[in-house]
Amino acid sequence: MYSSVGGAERHTGIPHLESKFRVEEHIRASGMRATILRPTFFMENWAGPAGPQEVNGELVLRMVLSPDRRLQMITVGDIGAFAALAFAGQGGVAGHALEIAGDELSPTEIAAAFAASLGTALQDRRPLAPSLLSPSIECADRSAFVLSVAL
Repeated sequence: MYSSVGGAERHTGIPHLESKFRVEEHIRASGMRATILRPTFFMENWAGPAGPQEVNGELVLRMVLSPDRRLQMITVGDIGAFAALAFAGQGGVAGHALEIAGDELSPTEIAAAFAASLGTALQDRRPLAPSLLSPSIECADRSAFVLSVAL
């Protein structure tokens, strides 16, 4: 069992994704029968800087996605459920590479879910560029990748 990352096989040039794919290739070359899970954006990321932040007394959600794009997401618990199926030999996932997601929402839907859950208005704002959200070039590259492949 190997937990890779959604999009690892797409040759993006993003070091994090490329390194995960190199590990996948090494596993395949070893001849071992392995299940490779490629989880998408972790929903738990919303609990940190990716989630709503207070800015000048307002609750703000900043995302790099345009309103018509959708973001595939998954919880770590759901990743564990897929892994358990593979270990148990159920679900037809054993021995395969599988990109997994639990939900797919637009930024508007994500902001509405936060507003409903928090019981308060939430401003949905987009930065001008992924680099405005990202403390490193690699994070900016990942944000740009999400922009390019989100459905």
